[in-house]
Amino acid sequence: MTIELEEMSHREVGKFDEVIFPTGSTEQHGHHLPLGTDSILALTFSTELARKKDIALCPPLKFGFSGEHAGFPGTIDIGLEGFSAAVRGVVQSLLKTFSRVYIINFHGGNSAALEAIVKELGRDDVYLIHFWRAAAKIMSDLTEQDEIGIEHAGEFETSFMLATRPELVGEGKRGPDASISTPGGRTYGRTWLSDQMTETGAFGGAQLATRDKGRAFIEKCLSSLSEIIDEIRKDAGED
Repeated sequence: MTIELEEMSHREVGKFDEVIFPTGSTEQHGHHLPLGTDSILALTFSTELARKKDIALCPPLKFGFSGEHAGFPGTIDIGLEGFSAAVRGVVQSLLKTFSRVYIINFHGGNSAALEAIVKELGRDDVYLIHFWRAAAKIMSDLTEQDEIGIEHAGEFETSFMLATRPELVGEGKRGPDASISTPGGRTYGRTWLSDQMTETGAFGGAQLATRDKGRAFIEKCLSSLSEIIDEIRKDAGED
């Protein structure tokens, strides 16, 4: 039985109580990765998770809040208002059919907007899962860098693409050797623009990427996401 919402009839949709709504982006990912890297991540992980946990899968939102990358050609930034309106519309539609919605975000630039939207909705049946936060410990364990900072088209996105879509990984310059850390950490901050931080648009140790690392990353992240779903269901009183 299919788990993809777009492949079901309206009668088949009723077989599912829960739905995953992935959010990604279409934005520059350096000289060596495609614009759709975040959305490829979103669809790959969300499809496997939906199959594993018997959850319906909504088509991913492939456009995001990507102003930090707008200085490079090809980036599609629908802005805060456009992104927020799209997410609200999709979630409110899904809530007419499903008893629980999991928003899983795969683009860091969407995070603050999504947190505000979920808070504004005020629903106990809408959950926001931050993929990159769930993956942080996994990346820390697998990295060959001294310290993981901000990554974009770096060690792990490139490893993921080598493991899943190697034909889309180019041979171009892969950017600075290390991840970038911004001053202030969680204490204070300001906006940053990728074209002011790197010539290529990529940072985060992409030269360290390997297919085997990508496979390990996928396996461990899928396990982490599965555990999060289990925890949410347990918290809701489900066995």
